Amino acid sequence: MRENRADINWLSKTEVFKINAICAHSDHRFYLNKEDADRENMTLRHSLNGTWKFLYSKHIAQRETDFYREDYDDSKMSEIEVPSSIQSVRYNYSIPHYTNQKYPWDGHSAIIPPQISEGEKDEVGSYVRYFDLPQEYKDMRVFVSFQGVENAFYVWLNEEFIGYSEDSFTPSEFEITQYLRDKNNKIAVEVHKASTGAWLEDQDFWRLSGIFRDVYIYAIPDIHLRDMFITSSFNNDYTSATLNIEGNIEKELETELNMNKVSVSADVIYDRERVACIQETDISDSSFILTTDIDKPRLWSAETPHLYDIYIYIKKDNVIEEVVRYRYGLREFKMDNGVMKLNGKRIVFKGVNRHEFSCYNLRSVSEEEMLWDIKFLKANNINAVRTSHYPNNTRWYELCDEYGIYLIDETNLETHGTWNYGKERDMNAIPGDKPEWLYIVLDRAKSMFMRDKNHSSVLIWSCGNESYGGLDLYKMSEFFRKADSTRLVHYEGIYNDRTYNDTSDMESRMYATVTDIKQYLDTKPTKPYISCEYSHAMGNSCGGLSLYTELEDMYEQYQGGFIWDYIDQGIMREDIYGNKVLAYGGDFTDRPTDYNFCTNGIIFADRKTSPKMQEIKHLFANIVIKPNKAGVHISNNNLFVNTDYVKFEYTVELDGSLVDEGGFVVDVNPGEDRLVSVPYRSMNESGEYAITIKALLKNDTKWEKAGYEVAFGQYIFVNEKNISEKLYEQISNVQTTYRVVNGKDTLGINGDNFKVMFDKQKGSIISYVLNGIEYMAKPPYPDYGRAMTDNDRGCGYDYELAEYMTASIVRKCVHFSYTIESGHVKVRVEYKNAMSADTKTTIIYTVFAGGEVLVEEKYKGAKGMPVMPQFGITFATYRQYNYMRYYGNGPMENYSDRAKGARLGIYETNATDNMTPYIIPQECGNRTKVRWMQITDKKGHGFEIISGKRNIEVTVLPYSSVEINQALHQEELPNPYYTYITVSGCKMGVGGDNSWGARPHDEYLISGEEEHEFSFMISPLR
Repeated sequence: MRENRADINWLSKTEVFKINAICAHSDHRFYLNKEDADRENMTLRHSLNGTWKFLYSKHIAQRETDFYREDYDDSKMSEIEVPSSIQSVRYNYSIPHYTNQKYPWDGHSAIIPPQISEGEKDEVGSYVRYFDLPQEYKDMRVFVSFQGVENAFYVWLNEEFIGYSEDSFTPSEFEITQYLRDKNNKIAVEVHKASTGAWLEDQDFWRLSGIFRDVYIYAIPDIHLRDMFITSSFNNDYTSATLNIEGNIEKELETELNMNKVSVSADVIYDRERVACIQETDISDSSFILTTDIDKPRLWSAETPHLYDIYIYIKKDNVIEEVVRYRYGLREFKMDNGVMKLNGKRIVFKGVNRHEFSCYNLRSVSEEEMLWDIKFLKANNINAVRTSHYPNNTRWYELCDEYGIYLIDETNLETHGTWNYGKERDMNAIPGDKPEWLYIVLDRAKSMFMRDKNHSSVLIWSCGNESYGGLDLYKMSEFFRKADSTRLVHYEGIYNDRTYNDTSDMESRMYATVTDIKQYLDTKPTKPYISCEYSHAMGNSCGGLSLYTELEDMYEQYQGGFIWDYIDQGIMREDIYGNKVLAYGGDFTDRPTDYNFCTNGIIFADRKTSPKMQEIKHLFANIVIKPNKAGVHISNNNLFVNTDYVKFEYTVELDGSLVDEGGFVVDVNPGEDRLVSVPYRSMNESGEYAITIKALLKNDTKWEKAGYEVAFGQYIFVNEKNISEKLYEQISNVQTTYRVVNGKDTLGINGDNFKVMFDKQKGSIISYVLNGIEYMAKPPYPDYGRAMTDNDRGCGYDYELAEYMTASIVRKCVHFSYTIESGHVKVRVEYKNAMSADTKTTIIYTVFAGGEVLVEEKYKGAKGMPVMPQFGITFATYRQYNYMRYYGNGPMENYSDRAKGARLGIYETNATDNMTPYIIPQECGNRTKVRWMQITDKKGHGFEIISGKRNIEVTVLPYSSVEINQALHQEELPNPYYTYITVSGCKMGVGGDNSWGARPHDEYLISGEEEHEFSFMISPLR
């Protein structure tokens, strides 16, 4: 029965979540004729996007209750763009509010489910728009569609109440035919941030409200295909497919089908050629089934996103009434003996979790941003997305179909704030076993299923996220299974509550350790394993990712995972000086908040690439390249395509200089390996060789141009002497004179074109002059700490390792001596460390006659010392010497536990660019396996650093670790005056299993108890 009056009490009733809304249906488009369908010209849809009149009310009680009336004076209303969020910084109506699992009203309102918050957290937005009815819609049934409104809303048209709906992330539609007029229709929408539904939307994201997706009206013909479900099945070897189309017809009158001849037929088109024709079939009631066989079908996958155009023709009395066009991929996804398979092949998800977010438009992600995202995923070997934690914009699914991305489609459900982790069943969790919450969550599942069921990219339905367990969730999973036999069902929460273990078809966990995953898989379980969230990408992170991807080849039932997450949820705003800066939780005085925990992306908020992608792209590559001296071993981990879509190019470098290059083409079948000989030129000269082989796209694709690198491999070996040994030989052969000046407090060593001075009391180099230019702005000191990362803070390292930071800032020189030896002066300095009297650090400086300074640092550990962040030396030169050219791992920053995607080469960068713009400044810019590095100004004046017996790690930044640690935003960093250079023998990994307790894996830690030593040389430029 239709409701004619709005009731504010619906907001707090679990049994009321939709009033007067039509049933959810598939998201197909429909046209009046085939010509419009070919052009995708949907004349029966009319957008209401644009500028709306708007009133903001901080509290429910303050809202204008009669704004929807036609005699309301709307001249006092302001404006807002639709789609957008009310909390957008461009409006200044309200502030965005970020929390992770806490409800935003926590501490503001003492309420329990299903009560709604009052006071500051029950904001209301009142929208008004006027529109004329398109002339062609006259005498047709007309509906209004809201694709996404957060969180609950009421709708009026021309003063008549139309309906009410909750569920922010699936469409809500209402028929408005009887209330329309030809001109000046007034549609009014009242959007509430507080509702029962808000208890179900406790996702880790910004808490916003408003009409954030498209709004449009649409008209339907007399006979209309309201809903359809396309499925496919296959014979055993996939040489034949059966296509099934089930449809439901909506008619103008109950007797329409009986009064007229209504029929349906279909064409199946691939690449403009008809591959199947389903003959016209009469419809005697409101539903139909069409079936056809397709011989030698082109199967859909992420590698081969083949789509068939299906045209469905609805006729009345042999005249086309409506044409539906849908692009559909034929594919089979199923469980086979405990392994998930796509088209008969074991699948591995190389995925990310993706929030819909724009730093400019918040929840409203534009078409251009979606296209950028999909191309970025494809270009970086990411094949899967979990729609965390709600259904996305329907356009996203079309793009995933077209470009080839596997989807876990997730129900809009998270209730993390109602329960706690523990061994006992948490009976406070909702929905749990509570019957009063069952139908509202089932409706959310059904709304998602009905809209998205025809998208080939959707392989798995998810019951939601972090909502504990219980009967209600199990019934959701059973709904999916009964409604759709072509997909599987996912729910991670059964790990916390095994009462209804069959809720999920696969074992899915968050942030499990590699050891935990192995222990599960070693039991030979009945369910395969995926990590629905892993490798928490907060700040400088994703260390140790390779330890997870290695499991893909170790266990058949390990089927990949989804990195958390895709994009930093930072919001662009102006600071107090008018500069555009990125903000995170708490920056808008939003409380409670979880601060920068919203910035966990593998890309930055402004959609710029993070250095983390260097590692991810390499580890996710389907073509694995392992060069050797004779050729290359190529593994094709694609499931369905051979390697003929790429060409291979190789380079051979000797000590960083190119000595050979070439290319070849080879076809390796999917799932196979092949050894390929490569005719390299002779590699017998003394030095270090690097053989690099790249796989490049042969032709343009939808997502990248020809020549784009999709994968690479590198092999390094040394003949006789490496580059450092050669350079040290050159230095030792320099024949020149120098003199030593032993002053009271200062030791000076002067040569023809250099001067080195030591402070005897502090035990430091205070001057390093080459050709009359002073380069030493701040003396070198032993550096055991580094700027903290988000992961360091999360696991307590900022406290536990604070003594190393202190010891790096202050130290006491307890010994200074020097000796003059043949061709050089050796200075020995010993330090007493602030961290422990039992530890000892010694630095030996050897000054050669050519102005070179060999630096040897030795550390004696002590029992009970914690792990050491780094073992190195830091000094500063002047700001203008900020250009860096080096021979080592690059091109992007890399660390001991995140260097698989780096490659050896000669690279150029600068201190400013090395300052990776993590939203909170932190350790960044490191380069591993460095052989030599040159520091210069723009004119080329400078000096060089050469590794000793072992390769070194270096960072060159415009700020010290102390300055970096003190800043909470990039814009808080001061104007730089120096270039800080840190040379390390070893540096702790960045970690990334999670950001709230996990530490870097043991193999990437540095013992504070053991002895360490390394060396490098500061030298005039060669």
